[in-house]
Amino acid sequence: MSIFQFLRILAARRIFMLIALMSCVSVATAMTFVLPKRYKASARIIMDIVKPDPVTGQVIANQFLHAYTNTQIELIRDPQVAGQVVDQMGWASAPALINAYQRSTNGRGGDIRRWLSDKIIEGTKVDVVENSNILEISYSDASPGQAKQIVDAIRSAFIESTLHSRRETAGKTADWYKDQVEKAKTLLAAAEAQRTKYARDNGIVLQSDNVDLENARLAALSSQSAAQASTERQIFANDTAPAINLAKTQLEQITQQIGQAAQTLGPNHPTYQMLLRQRSVLEAEVARERRTAHTAIEGNADAAFQAQKSKVIAQRDRIDELNVMQRDIDVKRAQYVDASKRFGELRMQADVGEAGLLPLGEATVPDKAYFPNKPLIIGGSVGFGAGLGIGLSLMIELMRRRVRSTEDLIYGSQAEVLALIGGGARRASWLRRMAYALERKLAARRLKHAVVPS
Repeated sequence: MSIFQFLRILAARRIFMLIALMSCVSVATAMTFVLPKRYKASARIIMDIVKPDPVTGQVIANQFLHAYTNTQIELIRDPQVAGQVVDQMGWASAPALINAYQRSTNGRGGDIRRWLSDKIIEGTKVDVVENSNILEISYSDASPGQAKQIVDAIRSAFIESTLHSRRETAGKTADWYKDQVEKAKTLLAAAEAQRTKYARDNGIVLQSDNVDLENARLAALSSQSAAQASTERQIFANDTAPAINLAKTQLEQITQQIGQAAQTLGPNHPTYQMLLRQRSVLEAEVARERRTAHTAIEGNADAAFQAQKSKVIAQRDRIDELNVMQRDIDVKRAQYVDASKRFGELRMQADVGEAGLLPLGEATVPDKAYFPNKPLIIGGSVGFGAGLGIGLSLMIELMRRRVRSTEDLIYGSQAEVLALIGGGARRASWLRRMAYALERKLAARRLKHAVVPS
């Protein structure tokens, strides 16, 4: 079917098209006056997700923001929130709503509160304001005042429900951690008592830094002995010890006498030779005193240290067992501290008055109803009526096909048109005259290609 055939069919069936178009427009226009008006009220909530938690200091990670937002949207449209709105509005005891519920369920209904909650959920829509952390809650109703009241109640119920759920969850978890704190405290006290009894039974004394007294004495004795030995070595190195000082004094006197004798006596004089022998004896005495003093220093410094060391080694096994007990106490103390810290945080969360959701302004409702949208309905009816008219025209034409042009004649007779005679073309409109002229040209062209010269 060519475009000209299609247009001729529409022109011939224009009455059907006009009837369909006018019918659709008339019905749509009437419906805009008959349908009840509906008003959409909206209220906004700020999700305070960029602010750290006031108790734990945690912030929601970026990869979880989308899931968190979708969760909040689903919670707003949850039956629990809608049920709170029903209770707040007092609908469950309203006679008119009870009758409507009975008619809707044919008297076999069970929970009118859930039925009313579903009605609220059907009229509730939640969207995220683009490029923000703001949720916009909207509710549509026939009454603008009631729509505003309900959307405000939904927002309040959602914030209250979130806060209650957070407190309840934190409270239950805190109770569990409280039991863990008590258990950890009991285990810690038992471990400390066991360690104290073991130390008392074995005569081990622990200092405040959990070091036993014998080891502390060994360390102190090691430092003290080293310092004392160093001092004594310095004294004998400088020849300031009493025994060495006496020998040195006698040696100096003999040296002076030898010097005087060398001036007055000859080198072979018996007195001079006796003085030389006495000096040799005194020099040997000074060297012997030095060796004796060094040996005494080393012996005194090492004797006490070795004795304490032997004592520490003797009780090494008991000290090791005590250290194992102390490590177990340290682990239990860390568990007790961690559980106590977590219990305190959860107690604070259970008492916190913020849910991380802040109402933004008051609920608003426009003065103009959003439904029915007359321009949209009438415009849609025009398009629908035109399509319906075209469809009816084509259907009727296909049921009773008529010859309206040379194309229809060629299609029906399966033969070429040799000439077109239409006296009425002069009396026709300019559009039809143009169509006739175009048909003559097409017919002449087909005839030219169809005739073969002999």
